[in-house]
Amino acid sequence: MDTTTPSRVTNVLVVGMTANIGGIETLMRAIVHSCDPTVVHFDFLSNEPSIAYEDELTSLGCNSYHVTARRVSRSNFHRELRAFFEKHARDYDVIWENQNSAANIDYLVYAKRYGIPKRIIHCHNAQNGEGVLRGIMHTINRPTLASVATDFWTVSDESSEWFFGKNYKQLSGYRVFTNAIDVDTAAYDDDARKRCREELGVDEGTAILLNVGRLVPQKNQRVVLSCAAELMHRGIDAITLIAGEGPLRRELEAQAQELGISNRVRFLGMVGNVAELYSAADLFLFPSLFEGLSIALLEAQANGLPVVTSSAIVRSSIVNENVICVNVDDRSPVEWANATERALKIGRTAHSAVPGSEFDIKVQAETIQQLLIS
Repeated sequence: MDTTTPSRVTNVLVVGMTANIGGIETLMRAIVHSCDPTVVHFDFLSNEPSIAYEDELTSLGCNSYHVTARRVSRSNFHRELRAFFEKHARDYDVIWENQNSAANIDYLVYAKRYGIPKRIIHCHNAQNGEGVLRGIMHTINRPTLASVATDFWTVSDESSEWFFGKNYKQLSGYRVFTNAIDVDTAAYDDDARKRCREELGVDEGTAILLNVGRLVPQKNQRVVLSCAAELMHRGIDAITLIAGEGPLRRELEAQAQELGISNRVRFLGMVGNVAELYSAADLFLFPSLFEGLSIALLEAQANGLPVVTSSAIVRSSIVNENVICVNVDDRSPVEWANATERALKIGRTAHSAVPGSEFDIKVQAETIQQLLIS
């Protein structure tokens, strides 16, 4: 990157990473790899015992700190958080909190109290997908955001009113920061396809339908399973892979059993080879009820996969021509199966529009870096 190195490195403390390999985790990994370490240094603070890519991030020079989750012990959470900021706040120029809601803004409160000058809250979702209690906490905390944060980032304008309130564009430091991906990692790889399908025991005559996401109501995997059942009843030779973990796993496994498709569906849990799965697959199925701006959807398109998605996704995130939208309110397996059949016939594109676009981390990296050091 052609960037003038400042007199000192800007130290950034990132909050919001979990152990799950999700959108925030994938985004932050790409950013760390893309920014100049002589300009910006990243550390991570999490309320989980470990975070996704922790060993990799540590090997790049990042520090990873952990406190007790507030849901486990409120008193321990606050005690450990206070101790952390008392010891380390002076080391940081920026705190960058990435969240799907404003249910927990204590990190920003402590960052302000202990003098971290630049405090970013980054919205990654368009509605509450975290349960009733966290939805209530989000509503309570939302008016406080303007007093504890200095910068307000979002993945899309469509997400901002819910997250920040109806006057979000009047917030100082408001900025739409489009999610971006490492397009080289996500690109189609024929060798990876052959290797992955061999490991899965799936030959080229069988279509692989792929869904990537947390197993939570927002991601709507029940539609994936009902669609798979309808396709099986039509005699279509297909295997459905669901990559992700979450509280609905047992319920979804039970649904697959009830539909009689357990032998045609594989719940992979958290996987480290998502890029290989995109190459191995023949279609990406994404029936989310709402999204901020999905990393998985961008990766699937960067890979060239045909996509069948719900109409609830941010329309600007559709960049390839082989994407079909189904009404988010239509959970009919017939409609989803019809769209899936059409998309399978369209097939993979060899000319994805993601590389070189605003969703390419190579394009976004210099902007991100300048925003962090400004």
